[in-house]
Amino acid sequence: MGRKRYAKYLRYSKVHGDREPDSIKNQELIIDNYVKKRIEETGESWILQDVYVDINYTGTNFMRPEFLRMKEDIEAAKIDVVISKDCSRFGRNVATEVYFSEIFPKHGVIFIGVVDNIDTSNDSQILERQLKGIVNESYSRDISTKVRSAMYAKMAEGKYVASCVPYGFLRDPNDKHKLIVDENVRPVILRITKLYLEGYGFQTIARILNDEPGGPPSPALYKEQKGLRYYNKNAQRGLWSISTVRKILTNEIYNGTLIQHRVAGISFKVKKKKKVPEEEQIKVEGAVEKIIDDETWGLIQGKIKMRSKVVKNSHTSQILPQNLYSGVVFCEDCGSQMNYRSDRDVYACGTYTKYGKKYCTNHYIKTKDINKVVLMQLEIINKLTIEVKQLYEDIKEKHQEKQTANIVFIKIKQCQKRIDTINNALKILREERADGEIDEDEYRKTRSEYMQEMDDLQNELGKLNNKAKNSSLVFLEWEEKIEDIEKTYEQYFSIKELDRELILRLIDKITINEDRRISEIRFKGESPFELAEELKQEMKAIAVR
Repeated sequence: MGRKRYAKYLRYSKVHGDREPDSIKNQELIIDNYVKKRIEETGESWILQDVYVDINYTGTNFMRPEFLRMKEDIEAAKIDVVISKDCSRFGRNVATEVYFSEIFPKHGVIFIGVVDNIDTSNDSQILERQLKGIVNESYSRDISTKVRSAMYAKMAEGKYVASCVPYGFLRDPNDKHKLIVDENVRPVILRITKLYLEGYGFQTIARILNDEPGGPPSPALYKEQKGLRYYNKNAQRGLWSISTVRKILTNEIYNGTLIQHRVAGISFKVKKKKKVPEEEQIKVEGAVEKIIDDETWGLIQGKIKMRSKVVKNSHTSQILPQNLYSGVVFCEDCGSQMNYRSDRDVYACGTYTKYGKKYCTNHYIKTKDINKVVLMQLEIINKLTIEVKQLYEDIKEKHQEKQTANIVFIKIKQCQKRIDTINNALKILREERADGEIDEDEYRKTRSEYMQEMDDLQNELGKLNNKAKNSSLVFLEWEEKIEDIEKTYEQYFSIKELDRELILRLIDKITINEDRRISEIRFKGESPFELAEELKQEMKAIAVR
């Protein structure tokens, strides 16, 4: 007598007009009756493995959480049979047959659609299943078209259909497709318009709102506090930004015009969206109450256009400065990237620029000052390299064999001393384990670290012993280090003017402090200063012996 582990797969999608509880309950009842009948007729043992329910997910693709969980269980050989009310519950596209004819057989699984009498173990049904897949996909396309048409009709009537309500508005409790003004927010929007007309820019307005004690929360934070739906990946800061202020001053909904259908799905099977051309967007004037009156709105838009023209034309007679250090310059205090201002040719703290002095101070530095320091650093590297080369030549000439033997001997003694220290540490470690002061895991982990270091030291010791046999290798090592520094930086020593390509090849990070000075220049790879100084000190140590 056979034993079958079966899974119920149930799916509900609101576009079909089903009432969710009834739809799921009915699907499960149909499956239960089928299994009961099979057991009575065949005497087989049917064991329910799991129930997978996707609520409000389309059948036109397989990106459904419970479906994917079921697929993992199938691949883990936990399921022999998948049962659904019918094929359309499993999937509504022609790709469904791929599961039935390729994926399921690979794992020894069959699918049963109760109502349409589908059993994938029956090869004679392949053509029938393919036809059902085509029909179901056509049905989904038709449903999707009807839903979109209904949505567009509502939009054209000035009904709001999106899930998230714009800042400054609420849903009318008596009509979910109607927006009413949020009276708590109206004064904030009017204040922003007043500040802009008084001459404050987007950035300054954002700072004012962020800096004042007890100031209004940002739109995302306000919605979060009120338990309203919102989408803003940077909302955790809870701060006003330039883009937020700009949106309020340019979004026509604040002047009573509702614009919808700004984006649209690529197809009924793909959730990805694309922008809709402005002429195809659905615009309805007077669909909502005006927060900003026509006269004020006209003044604001005229000022924004004039400001755009000034910015666009302000450099027509000269070449704009080059943004040499984009992505390289950072604020020392808050760690944010410095933003480039082409009108002043400076880099300013990104946090201060966006959110004001409450969150960081006005760190900024001119491009010419950064250039001066970078060129100065290259000059210092050049001088260090020349100094190290000269020191190398002097030592090589006066103390070559004797002094080289000394430095190798010093390194050998250092390695041997560290090996002795590790041996003593291992002895103490064993005693601590025996006394119960440390557990077995800690003992093994610490011992492993010591043994790894011991292996590294033994390898280094072997190399040093070889060097002692041939003292000239020490000078060769010094020579190679000097050549490495020259090879990396010599091409920059004669440079008097910097460019973007050079900066990207040479510098990893530049940090600016509150005094508007460079606190650190981090070169890519090992620091040339540390390399040169280390080599210099090593040589001097030999020279005095």
